[in-house]
Amino acid sequence: MEQSAQRLLLCGYYGEHNLGDDALLEVLLAQLPTGYQATVTAHDG
Repeated sequence: MEQSAQRLLLCGYYGEHNLGDDALLEVLLAQLPTGYQATVTAHDG
């Protein structure tokens, strides 16, 4: 039986040239364990 991916929602001020938030996002995504899928919210405006 195939196990479904665990899902995470990451919310922050990503993509707005905020170096701290963008760096934190890079680290969080790089450290996700196998089998986890992230959805990231970003400012669009």
